[in-house]
Amino acid sequence: MRISKPIHLGLCVLTAAALAGCGHLHHKRVTAIEPPLISENEGVTTIVEAPVARPVTFADRHPLLNRPKQYYHNTNGGKFSKTVAATVIGVPCGIGAEVVQIVAGQAPAMR
Repeated sequence: MRISKPIHLGLCVLTAAALAGCGHLHHKRVTAIEPPLISENEGVTTIVEAPVARPVTFADRHPLLNRPKQYYHNTNGGKFSKTVAATVIGVPCGIGAEVVQIVAGQAPAMR
């Protein structure tokens, strides 16, 4: 089976883009270990609890996979309009952001 040159080139670019974003295995610590503000002996009731932090997934690190998801969730309307927005706008936007991430590196996490 022969693959045409434009398709072969496109597959090579997508493979290189996916592999370039996965180049590091070192995780940076965001939080520092601090002593508690209230000792354990004090009787304090909790008024507000922080939401459970969602772990970072593979799709969160790659704009190619994350941007269509963002466009789908942020678009108002029915399933059809959300799907069209994610496909027509999200995929090209994700490809462009993936290229920027390859060239400039991953953007720092917002606090």
